[in-house]
Amino acid sequence: MNIWDRAYQNNKKFRQLSFDDLNFVLEKLDLKLNNQILEIGCGTGFLSRQLYHRGFKVTGIDSSEIAIKQAKKSSIFVDYYYQDAIEFLANNQAKYNLIISKYTIAFIEDLERFLTLATDNLTKDGQILIISPQISTLPDDKKFIAIDNQKLTQICQKLNLKIEIITRNQDDYIFIG
Repeated sequence: MNIWDRAYQNNKKFRQLSFDDLNFVLEKLDLKLNNQILEIGCGTGFLSRQLYHRGFKVTGIDSSEIAIKQAKKSSIFVDYYYQDAIEFLANNQAKYNLIISKYTIAFIEDLERFLTLATDNLTKDGQILIISPQISTLPDDKKFIAIDNQKLTQICQKLNLKIEIITRNQDDYIFIG
């Protein structure tokens, strides 16, 4: 049992994306009905279900088997997989208009490999959206859950990826494409 399974087994509550923030994201992105979206770190599937109800075809992956079992019980319309993000992206054949990672990217050890694989899984005009807590808003003992934007920007520059960071409601919305 990994740390995520233990968290879900202990009924840990994770912060969800508000409807207002979801509307902000969807207005910022040029997505069309039935576009393909991959949510990395989908947990119990709350955001995946919201995206499905907005008209998108959604796949959710998570490294917690307990969370994925709960997600599958909540919706038969979203494809959920219990799998590591890098492993999924390395073996995936589908292309996505959007790959979204909400509050999980800081836990991916090889960020450069992740971005390379994620980019390979995008459609021609696809984008990656990373949502991370703003590091300056976190207490010292929680800073590890936020992404280092300077490090991320350097990796994006190395990979020739455009990056835009928008701060909103104590979170960083990082658009890569």
